[in-house]
Amino acid sequence: MPKSYLLTPKKIRPDLPVRIGTGILLLVFVAILAGRFSLDRLSAALPAFDLRLGFLYILVLAIGLWFAGAHERIPKPQKVAGAGFFVAWAGWLLMSAIWAPADARLGDKVLDMVLLLALTLIAWIVMSRLPAEATGKIWKWMLVAALIYFALAMAAGPGAQGRYAAPGGGPNVFVRVMILGALAALFYASQKKKLLPLLPVPLFAVGAALSGSRGGLLSALIIFLVFAVPIARQLGAGKVIAILIVLGGAGTFLALQNNSALLKFVQERYVQQTFVEGYSSGRDLILEDAMRLYNESPIIGKGLDGYFALQNVSGEFEYPHNLTVATMAESGAIGLAFMLGAVGSALVTAFRLRRVPTVLFASLAGLYLLIASQFSGDYYDTRLMWFFFGFAAIEAARPRPSRSSTAPQKSRGPKEYTGASGTSRPRLSQGSRLPAQTHR
Repeated sequence: MPKSYLLTPKKIRPDLPVRIGTGILLLVFVAILAGRFSLDRLSAALPAFDLRLGFLYILVLAIGLWFAGAHERIPKPQKVAGAGFFVAWAGWLLMSAIWAPADARLGDKVLDMVLLLALTLIAWIVMSRLPAEATGKIWKWMLVAALIYFALAMAAGPGAQGRYAAPGGGPNVFVRVMILGALAALFYASQKKKLLPLLPVPLFAVGAALSGSRGGLLSALIIFLVFAVPIARQLGAGKVIAILIVLGGAGTFLALQNNSALLKFVQERYVQQTFVEGYSSGRDLILEDAMRLYNESPIIGKGLDGYFALQNVSGEFEYPHNLTVATMAESGAIGLAFMLGAVGSALVTAFRLRRVPTVLFASLAGLYLLIASQFSGDYYDTRLMWFFFGFAAIEAARPRPSRSSTAPQKSRGPKEYTGASGTSRPRLSQGSRLPAQTHR
């Protein structure tokens, strides 16, 4: 009897349009993650050119060439729930510049809103046209970025008040990247049987603590407590126990190093300043001022950057440090309705498929950033939040196989294998032979 064999499919490399689209998505991810950056920050001899404009030009050019060269091979886009509300929210804020007060910094703020709108829409446009295998690389990029941020922060050392941050960003940005890195690690751990993806989690936890961002850590605590059960289901009991043991051991070890410097910092920043001294970083004054402006103009608000121009103490605070309150004060109930519509649409869509790992963790990333944006950041600082909300909505909108199609079916004939060329041929069972060809 001849030796039997099985025909098995080979791993197919993505075609060229998918690879190009993935590269464009990586570029827009870097642009969104990088934040504000100008050439003069590299050297005083260089002009103060906003590099975001350069990124935007490259992205628009790349997408134009991508569509022109491969429009017939690019699939139809997935639906992005809440996209219309997001455009309406950003557009209404831009329109509010018409009735903004005279001292508002409209040049910078209009540019921020235009770039936020453009980069977010570009990310969604590319993401929605790529297969899940390509968009899944976002987690790898996020994990690598978080490790780079952590290394740079440790190399730079503590800054003001002993707080750590990566060069080019503040502590509140640093803590967000650390938590997003932890979520990326947890996602990979849920997909693999090994514990290796969990190794960076203690580093991210230490980095988040050293940032000194109370709002960022509180937001993470809310996410991990409220969604502990769904996360545990994805990871499994063994990995959850391993995470708790590693975090406990690493935390104890680091707390005892360098004369318990980490423990002293945590006690001073999170206990002494917060609960004993009642230090709020002026958030109570900001909230009072912003709500006063909203009550004065509850429908359309005071206009873009109206808070900065009309706060009680001129120039004391740059912005409200609260996405919801800022939207209310500067764009009124109309702007708030658009913002809630955008967030709610994405979350409702993702909630229906919350058991899908990518949808769950992308939703948690967006929700974490939404909560964190209630403590710090301006409109442009929400760019990663919109990125992950769109990511979750796109993955949730992908067609899923129905239960009937995944159920095992009996077959009388030989099973077929679809090769890379798309043609079907019978899969040989053990001991079977290929039928002999008939020659004339």
